[in-house]
Amino acid sequence: MNAQHTPGPWGVIIGDAGPIVFSGNKGNMVAQCVKGFSTIERDANARLISAAPDLLEALELAHAMLCGANMNEKVVAKKVIAAIAKATGA
Repeated sequence: MNAQHTPGPWGVIIGDAGPIVFSGNKGNMVAQCVKGFSTIERDANARLISAAPDLLEALELAHAMLCGANMNEKVVAKKVIAAIAKATGA
């Protein structure tokens, strides 16, 4: 599986116009969370969007492991936990 998206890692900058999700590799804007949501919702949306590449990678690793690939379960679990923490702001 090879998704065609802006390469990660993605990060978030909280600006006056709302959070901006950017690609850490190139510094390009990926998304901006603007009007129609509370500040809390905008920030949560931005975190979730910025975690998308990490979440995809974690799911791909977990899928491979579940399908029988010889992988270190602790390494996969750490990737999953880190992706969830990034998405939730934990």
